[in-house]
Amino acid sequence: MPFEPLQIGRWLIEVDREATHAAYLNELPISACGCDDCQNYFAACSAKLAHSSAVMSLFRTLGISPEKEAEVYTLYTNPEKTHASYGGFYHLVGRMISTTNGPNYVQIDDHFEVAITEQNDLLSSGFPRPALQMEFTCSIPWVLEEKRAALDPLPVVASL
Repeated sequence: MPFEPLQIGRWLIEVDREATHAAYLNELPISACGCDDCQNYFAACSAKLAHSSAVMSLFRTLGISPEKEAEVYTLYTNPEKTHASYGGFYHLVGRMISTTNGPNYVQIDDHFEVAITEQNDLLSSGFPRPALQMEFTCSIPWVLEEKRAALDPLPVVASL
């Protein structure tokens, strides 16, 4: 499938959804990482608790598999330790057409925001080029009850 134009906030990109989807078939899921943060993100994605329909629609449009991000990390948790704020990034087959001044991140829903960049960190050698990186921050439920204590050292914020 040829590249198709897509506007995401201030970024006009061209994306090859089918090539991105095919590339994700060869990527390892984050469950391959044993850390609590990755295990929770994977569990929430697998249980369809991590992202809203608007966010899932964006993933489908781009050809991205949510449980196969290139990087994810916990930023902080709410006081009750029921939700964690994550940061991370995904890769997609595409190229930047133009960008304008504006916010660094664009909000997709109340709990998920993204930024698009041509800088690709941790891009696997087999991932097709040209590639873009979609950076994200989000708030998702902490679903691993037995590992919630692992969040104790993180700073606590009042609202997520």
